[in-house]
Amino acid sequence: MTFAEAVPKVTTEHIKAAIERIDVVGFVPRHRNSTKFSLQAVGNPRFYPPKYVLFLAIENATGEHIRRYSGGRATNSVLEKHGFTILLHQSDIPRSLATLVLSHYQYFHSCPYTGCLS
Repeated sequence: MTFAEAVPKVTTEHIKAAIERIDVVGFVPRHRNSTKFSLQAVGNPRFYPPKYVLFLAIENATGEHIRRYSGGRATNSVLEKHGFTILLHQSDIPRSLATLVLSHYQYFHSCPYTGCLS
């Protein structure tokens, strides 16, 4: 299946399930991080790599892995069509906010105390 064949099968629910899957796992694989864009869902303060979210959403919709497709405009337009916000790194997200979020993330995921995540 190609990217063009898979995209029409993706619904907003598939995208939300992809985001939830990332939240349950708690991290994005290093090789799946975004270099230019972030996705932000309404009512969710976290940022997600758009291409990875769409990869998971396509998997949810079709049961197949689409390995080769472009990020950027091709991916972002699909996600925006479903009501998600795409932000350009470093222009829409102040560096101080990104640093604060990263430091909190690292603290909570490396905390030696059992009560850190509660």
